[in-house]
Amino acid sequence: MNYIEKLKHLECQETATSPTHKPSHIEWLMGWRELATLTSGITQDDPRLQAIMEALNACDTAYLANDWAAFQQAGLTVRQRVEGR
Repeated sequence: MNYIEKLKHLECQETATSPTHKPSHIEWLMGWRELATLTSGITQDDPRLQAIMEALNACDTAYLANDWAAFQQAGLTVRQRVEGR
């Protein structure tokens, strides 16, 4: 299951994955790559840009804190903002 599919799966659940899950380096890289793909083509004049950037900043904060569950939740928010929700 790729990261976007995981995000969609999370949207259907009450909570994110276990807070005790320690993601591998590869999982972090896959998450960031999927976010890059998801946001590819967003330009400065896109009205969604500010909301998307705020969600990406939350991803960055979660990454720096090594908080996988928060990263996944923020990634879900990125996807929702890209989709205009």
